Amino acid sequence: MKKPPFTLRFLFLTVLAAGMMFSASLMAQDVPEASVNPARPAAGAAKPQVKVKTAQRPLAPHVFTKINPGLDEMYIVNTFNLKDFNKRDENGKATDIPYSWAKRQPFYNNVWYFDFEVKSLRTITLPSAIVVNGQQRPVLKKYLYLMYRITNPGVYYTVKKVQTNDAVAGLKDRQTEVYSKFIDEEAKPLQELGNSLYGGKGDMPSITDLDPMEAMPMSFEFVTVKTKTLEFTPLFELRMEDEQKVDFETNTMKLRRRKLVDEFNPYVVQRIAQKERPGGKLYGSWDFIGKKIKPGETVWGVAFWSDINYTADRFSIVISGLQNVRKYEKEDQKYYYKNLKLNYWHPGDLDIFRFGQPGGLDFEWIFE
Repeated sequence: MKKPPFTLRFLFLTVLAAGMMFSASLMAQDVPEASVNPARPAAGAAKPQVKVKTAQRPLAPHVFTKINPGLDEMYIVNTFNLKDFNKRDENGKATDIPYSWAKRQPFYNNVWYFDFEVKSLRTITLPSAIVVNGQQRPVLKKYLYLMYRITNPGVYYTVKKVQTNDAVAGLKDRQTEVYSKFIDEEAKPLQELGNSLYGGKGDMPSITDLDPMEAMPMSFEFVTVKTKTLEFTPLFELRMEDEQKVDFETNTMKLRRRKLVDEFNPYVVQRIAQKERPGGKLYGSWDFIGKKIKPGETVWGVAFWSDINYTADRFSIVISGLQNVRKYEKEDQKYYYKNLKLNYWHPGDLDIFRFGQPGGLDFEWIFE
């Protein structure tokens, strides 16, 4: 048999190879894409969402200003005269019991506090809406906000009562003093009752039979407990001292004082957190309800106000809930609690708020 020429044989082999390659490409198109590469998602499938945790932005030094808590041992013990509520003066107030043992009696108050740090006052403008003639209209609203941090230092001051020999001797002296005062007409029935109970005139009761108030210890010492979990129930009050207001009757500007409590708006807190603390938790005042702050734990918070008249040059922010220190005022016969007052100065029309006021204090602790 005669072999075909070389050129015909070469052409036949070329056409055969091309046909095999074409059929292989058709077979590959019929195979599902997922079977070719299982790791690759099928066409039209939803792409998986990848969450990337944003790193918290480091702060520059001295961004926060730490406030001195201003604690003293005098706030742990309150002393005042015992009152006789059956006898009142012309103003209706209870009178003092007329014995020296009832003077300046100590009452102990366990004291806790938070370490408090603040940033400078700032503003943020956010979209909002108002209702005009029953319809909502978009507006831009400017908020004044105060960023702060609180830390539970784990320090809890209390009083350990100590009974000493000197205290026992002092109790005996007070017994003698009390019974020697029973010489007026009102004290005679009580004196006769005491004589009948204790076997005769001049006999004194024993130490164990004293009233609990009379048996209070004469000496004490302060104890620090470092395992106290605290709750923060804040109240931020903005107090404007010289806000300008138009008097339409006289068509003049007048100054007035006004107080505003910080607002509730989770949306504003979220937007401030995106600006000030991306990737971190930020609490509004209402978020602290029921939250337990452990010793050494630090929590970030924000207080904010809107609809403010920025014509006020001097204003302050009074914060309650940072301590449980209280003071008794004998004139009013009631307790006053210790609050923090931050003073600010706003000169001009720019959003520049300076900590402290000319000729005044940056901050102060006040009792209200």
